[in-house]
Amino acid sequence: MIVGTLSKRDMFSEDMRQQLSMLILDSFERKFTVKLFNINVAKDIAKFLACYISENNNQLIIAHQNNDIYGCLFYSNKEAGS
Repeated sequence: MIVGTLSKRDMFSEDMRQQLSMLILDSFERKFTVKLFNINVAKDIAKFLACYISENNNQLIIAHQNNDIYGCLFYSNKEAGS
């Protein structure tokens, strides 16, 4: 398994954003849908978050193998005001 950053081209690919979206939805679906949103709104939120974190990939660590994402970590630096 490779852990690292992906090229801008790879991060902006529809496939990577779709995988990130599914990873986010799988991780937070229950939190999104229990009291707040229906499943369709939760899917839209996951897509939005995937777009956001893929555009800020200098703060994104991804575990991937053979073009499949297995996990990611998005971090912020409070000292830098992020």
